[in-house]
Amino acid sequence: MRINFLSYRKWSWPINAVLYNLCRLIPFRNKKIWVFGTYLGLYYDDNTKYLFEYVNQNGDGSVRPIWLSKTPEVVKYIKDKGWEAYLLSSFKGIWFSIHCGVAIYTNGLGDFGTFPLVGGAILVTPWHGMGFKKIYNVNYHGNDLKIKLFFDHIFSWVNRDITFVTSQYTKKQFVDRFSISPDTVFITGQPRNDEFKKGIDKTEILSGFGIDKDKSIILYMPTFRSKWQRPDTLQKIINQLTESTDINNILERNNSILLIKLHPSTHGIDIPNNNNFCLVPYGKVKSNQELLLVADAMITDYSSCFVDYALLNRPIMFYVPDEDDYLRNSGDMDKEFFEIYTLCKANSPSQLALLIQEKSLAVVEKTNRLFEAPEIAGTCYSQNVYDTLLKVLHI
Repeated sequence: MRINFLSYRKWSWPINAVLYNLCRLIPFRNKKIWVFGTYLGLYYDDNTKYLFEYVNQNGDGSVRPIWLSKTPEVVKYIKDKGWEAYLLSSFKGIWFSIHCGVAIYTNGLGDFGTFPLVGGAILVTPWHGMGFKKIYNVNYHGNDLKIKLFFDHIFSWVNRDITFVTSQYTKKQFVDRFSISPDTVFITGQPRNDEFKKGIDKTEILSGFGIDKDKSIILYMPTFRSKWQRPDTLQKIINQLTESTDINNILERNNSILLIKLHPSTHGIDIPNNNNFCLVPYGKVKSNQELLLVADAMITDYSSCFVDYALLNRPIMFYVPDEDDYLRNSGDMDKEFFEIYTLCKANSPSQLALLIQEKSLAVVEKTNRLFEAPEIAGTCYSQNVYDTLLKVLHI
């Protein structure tokens, strides 16, 4: 499903500026009722999913976790597990939106609908990724920043009272990007990465794609290309890979397959029939973490997905054939990104074939130093978030 984030955020902002602040006047919010949502209320995924499941399975009963969604299939799936979920547009969905004391999201308040009724609740986010792209307030300066902060004070889609991150480095990033107090940012890790500690049945996952369990899996996860690039840019990049003799030879020689997982906002991509390549449709797996677990190595470009994957201590490569075009038009990146991706970067299929053969861990080591605080290494991230929330909220 194609979502135009910017258009709905713009036209609904004036209405939400009124509605959200009216909701802040509601006197009967209960901080023991926690509502969860993700990706505009369409899916059941990401950090909020894993935290929601942790609270249901391991919580001490002091809070009531409720999932809110626009999708009947999501609500049914959760209810079949014996947990509480409601459609956002239902009576109970509206009731718990205006009654909850805590609202936990990954992408923004749009996770609770086009007109989120959670104003006045404590807004919590583990966010949807730790990366390098300079977003939100770091792109504003002087009077422009003052004006933006003024309107954000009235209503912002990314308003938050509590933020969870993975290290001192990411804490500084979020303080700068969202102009928030360091006292509201806590180093806990991302709940979705607890999946890495559970293990997974590789055979079951791969059989869903018709891939032999003995194959070595190289996961290719390119980021979304924005509207300034030609619609067929990513298709051409993938075609170059599938048509490359060097890539096909190295995959066959190593008994490997390139498993291609696209960004959920990327559509219309196809690949030819080839035993060396497999395209994963969105929704074919329960979460990206499953794919990360079965992958023996990763290829990406400008996406933050490699930050999660680095926790598995497996090889990471960057394939950036449109490097100049993308970086010139997509906005600035933190200098640390350039320090990392130049460690294992390819601009052509032949260069990438050499990297696949070498399988370096240089990217992993530097990434984990930046993104994984020593004090949380090996801990349960969901428990860290849950315990911190109980403490901060005095529950």
